Amino acid sequence: MTTAHSSRRGAWSDHGLLLAAACNLNGWLLSIPGWLKPFPMLLGMLLWWLVLARLCGVSLPGKPNFRSWKWRGRHLLPLGFLLIAALALAGGILHPPNNMDAMNYRMPRVLNWLAEGRWHWIESNNNALNTRSSGFEWLMAPIFALLRSDKPLFLLNFLSFLCLPAYGFSFLRGIGLGRRVAWSWMWLLPVGYCFALQAGSIGNDLPAAVACVAAFAYAFAWRKRGGHRPLLLCLLAAGMMTAIKPTTLPLGLPLLAVLAPSLSSIWTHRVRLAGLLPLAALASFLPNAAINLKRCGDWTGARAENSALGEVEPLIGLLGNPLNLAIQNLSPPVFPLASRWNHAVNEWMPQRFLDSMARSFEAAGARFTLPDIQGEEWAGLGAGLSWLVLVSLALALPHSLRTRTVCSITSFQLWLIALFVVATLAYFAKAGMTTVGRHMSPFYIPWIACCFLVLPQQRVIRTRLWNALAAVAMLSTIVMLVLSPSRPLFPSAWVFAKLESSMASPVIRKAAAGYEVYRNRADSLGSLRDALPDTARTIAYMNYFTGPELPLWKPYGTRRVIHVPPGASRQWWDTQRVSHAVLSVRGFNEAFGMEPERWLESMGGRILFREHLQLLAKETPSEWWTIELPARSPSPTRE
Repeated sequence: MTTAHSSRRGAWSDHGLLLAAACNLNGWLLSIPGWLKPFPMLLGMLLWWLVLARLCGVSLPGKPNFRSWKWRGRHLLPLGFLLIAALALAGGILHPPNNMDAMNYRMPRVLNWLAEGRWHWIESNNNALNTRSSGFEWLMAPIFALLRSDKPLFLLNFLSFLCLPAYGFSFLRGIGLGRRVAWSWMWLLPVGYCFALQAGSIGNDLPAAVACVAAFAYAFAWRKRGGHRPLLLCLLAAGMMTAIKPTTLPLGLPLLAVLAPSLSSIWTHRVRLAGLLPLAALASFLPNAAINLKRCGDWTGARAENSALGEVEPLIGLLGNPLNLAIQNLSPPVFPLASRWNHAVNEWMPQRFLDSMARSFEAAGARFTLPDIQGEEWAGLGAGLSWLVLVSLALALPHSLRTRTVCSITSFQLWLIALFVVATLAYFAKAGMTTVGRHMSPFYIPWIACCFLVLPQQRVIRTRLWNALAAVAMLSTIVMLVLSPSRPLFPSAWVFAKLESSMASPVIRKAAAGYEVYRNRADSLGSLRDALPDTARTIAYMNYFTGPELPLWKPYGTRRVIHVPPGASRQWWDTQRVSHAVLSVRGFNEAFGMEPERWLESMGGRILFREHLQLLAKETPSEWWTIELPARSPSPTRE
């Protein structure tokens, strides 16, 4: 396995980073003249890829060392990683993308930009379409533009997953862990559920974590060897990690500490830095932050989405986030007693504390809710790897106390540990999300490395117990990949039909309903879309609750979806000249101040099709309509 900086020739992972940054540059720059079209995107992407490679001094990648792979293939850990990668690939191939966040705002915003030919602020009641970071979206844009398909999108995550062992090894070695420990754990890091379950998905937590580890790997390489290449790649990776997930911004503090001792030599690379720094800034979260600041007075964009977001009481955040993190990571991956837990936690916790949590956290996070099964939307590091880390530290503790190994930590490593703690506390104090286990994905590998600096693992990884537990951790991830509701690798419909016919268990019925929701999610609004006439090229979307609009865009490139603002007047409809809409009954009364039937009658419209849909396993079904409105001409204007 080639590490992030071991070869003089460019590594495949180097070029993956350059291509990702090129896609981000391409998206923003082509948006200025409105050239966000297939041919300019392809040409610009290749051009910026070559420019970045030239600036960073990255040459063509070397040939893979297949002899080394053959030798290492006899070991359990690489074989386990390859099996996990193969299962993730199979899941991505067999199932369409159905990540809820991606279907709700990430993919629709890309389709909106392509339809407009540029990035633009989308008029919508769902401002996540506008305020969220766009780093991962710019990677999806060329695939949508050139192939008009969402099927290959999972390859972005799968290729990131393949890079994780190499970058992980470089990170662990750079921070000071021994070669054998780093080699063993480079294969175990991807075992984390948040990495493995997203390897066949289009969630953006995995690419952000890989970009974060890559930034530190390049920073350690520059600290050790110098040269312009690792420095410039470090800056690009740091920009990309914030462009994909701005929650990684606190990790810039320890990253700067790694770079700081060698900054005196930075003047020797001033020409290349002058060329790269503006490009790295453009490929970071900075453009989104500037737009958010201008449009809603908040660089994070949280105020435009929900006034409560970002208003976390720091002390409550520092208490609630670690509790949620521990509960989500240490709970069983399949937890049939989750409903009992969710009920009991309200009885155990002091009501005053729960009320404080409710003011700062999303509803499920405020009540320390757990799911029945760990899916990609919830999963953090996961029980398998979390317990392995804890046991590894416990096994190392007696020997470390006897030999006082803790005292051997260098001052640089001590400072680095302290800064990782500060970065983590900064996140805890500001975040009030339910799925903190998933959102902390970029932080896990630095945490593990810091723990192993304090309690070294050289003796632990040689024990039979540790090797057995490592195999169990890998096995738990393999099982979760097979059972994943998003991409099950077993005939779930047939299995649950058999189980329901043989036993009338509430748990079985609940599980069957959950798998059915995931199975139908990728085209959940397909029946409503199919009720539209072929001539309907622009569809009005009237949804004021949770729901994915992506199915309405299919087939991609032939339709456009526009959002109807709450309480839209007749004048708005006359201006848009839209004759067909998809309407969600839930939340309509609050948005328009009347029942949907009354509103439709006042508009002279009619229902073409209606259906009850369950879009989330935790929610009850809701009613949706496909409606037709009388054709209207634009209001005459006075001369």
